[in-house]
Amino acid sequence: MRAQQHLGVVMRRRRDDLGVTQQIIADRSGFDRSYIADLERGKENPKLTTILAVARALNLEPSAFMRLVHEAITRDLDPTPEPERPPRGLKKGDKRPPRGAKAGDKTTSGPPT
Repeated sequence: MRAQQHLGVVMRRRRDDLGVTQQIIADRSGFDRSYIADLERGKENPKLTTILAVARALNLEPSAFMRLVHEAITRDLDPTPEPERPPRGLKKGDKRPPRGAKAGDKTTSGPPT
């Protein structure tokens, strides 16, 4: 994930915590609501002056805002965790072969006859 995506995640979470809309952040920071939306989606790479204005609009000191972004980058916060996928070679719904057996081996359930 790129740095601007982490910045967007932090913005959105902080805005949600405050219970305010993108329009309110836009009004407070002096930017258009669509630009705030693009920032939150990580579509824009903001200038330092933009980061300062957005931080203040989110009721944060710029240093505190950047610390949150740094922590997000360090922990690699992902806004949408990937769904769990079956191991390669297996299709969704297939069962994993018993330990030691190879995929495709025929196994029997029960004692040999």
